[in-house]
Amino acid sequence: MSEEKERGSERPSNLNIASYGTMGRLLEAGLGGYPMNVARMKLNAAPDLPARTVLAQAYKETGAKGFYSNFRWSIPPSSLGSGVRWVVTNTSDSITSLVIPSEFKNIRAASIGALSPAISVALLSPFSRMQVLGVTSTPGQRVTLPNHIANNGFFDLWKGARVSYIRGTTVSLTFNLMYVNTRDAFLGAVSFFSQQSEASKMLCVTGAAAVASVPHALLTTPIDMIKDQMQKDEGLKEHRVWRATKTVYSEFGLWGMTRTAPLRVARSSWYFAFTTAFMYQMGVLPSYMMPAKQEEPSPLSENKVSMK
Repeated sequence: MSEEKERGSERPSNLNIASYGTMGRLLEAGLGGYPMNVARMKLNAAPDLPARTVLAQAYKETGAKGFYSNFRWSIPPSSLGSGVRWVVTNTSDSITSLVIPSEFKNIRAASIGALSPAISVALLSPFSRMQVLGVTSTPGQRVTLPNHIANNGFFDLWKGARVSYIRGTTVSLTFNLMYVNTRDAFLGAVSFFSQQSEASKMLCVTGAAAVASVPHALLTTPIDMIKDQMQKDEGLKEHRVWRATKTVYSEFGLWGMTRTAPLRVARSSWYFAFTTAFMYQMGVLPSYMMPAKQEEPSPLSENKVSMK
């Protein structure tokens, strides 16, 4: 059998998914994803200042390396968290495949999108909290996990978890539904002009992931702002999502909550396109994200066509 037929024919193990998911996140972050995320957090931490002023001041204080601040201790756990998210997604895919046939792709994609964020947020919210604290703290201030727990308590690490869950569900649901339909539209366009190849499938999967990330990036930009305001150093003391939303809106307005949308779209498109392509190339992409196998004409049907 060719590699094209073998790819995606067997469900990958969770160990392989965790390993490649972690590796893909490390590569993506180092190749530009992390600086874009840091820039977004810095803008959200000072929404009352012009974006150019915030970024220029950050560059003046720490230089370009400042946009990789806390990379050494922030990205390894975040990358492990990415591996966990891929495992949770694959497990959710396995569960839903038992009860939802692949023909109902939208129902299956939505079910996976609703199931996976709850587990991911419960496990990974402390990493998000520490990352925001590290990025938004004053230059030279060292944020450590033991000191933070000693000063604020263990459960403070889950501050902003409710907002993270709302954000995660919005991302997962919107991305999954948009992805499976965009992927099939791209594959259909390719099939209209020529036979699908491994290269064309790779491009369709990558392009679909990039396009599918745009709607949820726009939808979650205000949610990111609220989450960052709750999780940053000396952030909002309010733990209720609705009250925190009212506070942020009253202080900074709609523009302050949405001004990082272009940066959010660029970062999200890069992340999903890179990691999806990487997982596909490694052969560990969850089955619901794989291109549907193209049916090859049987010898009998070919003979009938030739006889006509």
